Amino acid sequence: NHTADRPYPPHRRQKALLVAASSGWENYRHQADVYNMYRILRSEGYAAEDIIVVAEDDIARNDRNPEPGVVRVETDGPNVYEGLHIDYRPSQISSSDISDILCGRSSERLPRVVEADSTTNVLLFWSGHGSPYQLRWLDTHDGWRTGMARQCFEDLHAARGYRKLLCLFETCYSGSVA
Repeated sequence: NHTADRPYPPHRRQKALLVAASSGWENYRHQADVYNMYRILRSEGYAAEDIIVVAEDDIARNDRNPEPGVVRVETDGPNVYEGLHIDYRPSQISSSDISDILCGRSSERLPRVVEADSTTNVLLFWSGHGSPYQLRWLDTHDGWRTGMARQCFEDLHAARGYRKLLCLFETCYSGSVA
């Protein structure tokens, strides 16, 4: 057991980046799953300011939504949209901005980023479409590509930008990136 020999710094903080990389009513589940993950993290003790949400926010008030302002992941389940704050919309940022957000590189355009260090457990949850060697971004052929993800993770590791890092990808072909 190699992990028993690896000392971890003390756990002091937890941060999350939740990404719904698609838009439109036909992609309802991607945003709903991100909103549900937000609800789960909040119920598990994450502070709202420790969770960054990227979602287009175009399903809760969509003309096709039979319950305006409500998003559910299961019939008769809770409204996972309630109390949610969305920080960025995919139509207003690029897939490469995800690396800057995750690696803590803030700018005037990206004021909210994951501010983490070696005592911070970090969660990245991504829901959307995928294709070989990339997580898709909206309906474009531009996405968060394998090389971009690899460089981001190498940068995080070199900067000791996490204690433990868990990445959950809910896309087709996500195994090509994970």
